[in-house]
Amino acid sequence: MNIENALQEMDLPKIYIRNGKECYYDTYRKKLIPVTPEEEIRQRVARWLEARVLVPAECMILEQHLSHYGINTKDRADIVIHKVNTSGELQPLAVVECKAASVVLNDRTAEQCFRYADMLTVDYAFITNGIEIAVFRYDSSA
Repeated sequence: MNIENALQEMDLPKIYIRNGKECYYDTYRKKLIPVTPEEEIRQRVARWLEARVLVPAECMILEQHLSHYGINTKDRADIVIHKVNTSGELQPLAVVECKAASVVLNDRTAEQCFRYADMLTVDYAFITNGIEIAVFRYDSSA
């Protein structure tokens, strides 16, 4: 599905200069993050998820180390979307892999996202380059 126009409607965070480099003030991570093509997509997707899909900001974590979930890896997920479980705790629901607009979405991109999804045991996986987005749902009956 083409998502480029929808994402272009999302405002990017304010840019600050830190050590001579442009940085976004990321309202999700509450810190300055260097401006890169991939970070632009990550910021637009997070804002789109919040504004259009109605994912509460407090249910998204950007650039999360999977070790945070007790997984023995150095991998990081671009965006992890959480749900509140029956105990009132946040539990991973979906993982989003963001690539720069210049990166073509392919099987390798999908496999990376699926690997993260499997490690987190989430129901949904998204891959996007800011132009296209693909959404996958885990089907335990398959």
